[in-house]
Amino acid sequence: MSSVHVDEQGVLDALSYSDKILGLSKIQNTPNYTGLENPGRFFIGELGEIAFATWLDSNHPEISYKRLRNDAGHSDDGDFLIGSNHIDVKNTAHPRARYLMMPKAQFSLHHRQIYVAARTTIADGGANVEMCGWIDRQHFEDYAEVINLKVETMRLLLDKLIPMEDLF
Repeated sequence: MSSVHVDEQGVLDALSYSDKILGLSKIQNTPNYTGLENPGRFFIGELGEIAFATWLDSNHPEISYKRLRNDAGHSDDGDFLIGSNHIDVKNTAHPRARYLMMPKAQFSLHHRQIYVAARTTIADGGANVEMCGWIDRQHFEDYAEVINLKVETMRLLLDKLIPMEDLF
């Protein structure tokens, strides 16, 4: 696993972005089909995306990428575009999380080629984000266990993911 430190300004940027998303009437007035009721999910998600961008810049400066931001509350196109690959970063703030998890409805609705798992710990002066690994869509669909939490949820043990070093 690779670790990335998001500095205090990055945490503040993630909070600001989360507030912006939560302030959009389209988001507020749309039923949450994912079953996730955590109001901090946009903040934690943005921290994961900031960390992934930092990881890319540090480990693969030769790779050109585009951040796909849902600033206007439109349909989600993923988090990053690298070549023709849409990448979705899934981040959790549970320090002992063992799974890449995603609501099955979200997986069915949003077609990404690559999923990156991250695990965040908020600390003094920023956040520490473990980039746990990645998996392509087909293998995630083939190997994930479907469980019923509040909604049907796909999960795959983090140790079944491909190491970040093998992403490119």
